[in-house]
Amino acid sequence: MERDQDIYFMQLAIEEAKKAEAIQEVPIGAVIVLNGEVI
Repeated sequence: MERDQDIYFMQLAIEEAKKAEAIQEVPIGAVIVLNGEVI
């Protein structure tokens, strides 16, 4: 189950990177997670 959460949060970070790339920024994305929730 924890691995599924890791994959989910990584996908969110990748989506953030894609948003940055779309506006000509460095394609780096991150999400901050605490106790299984994005904060």
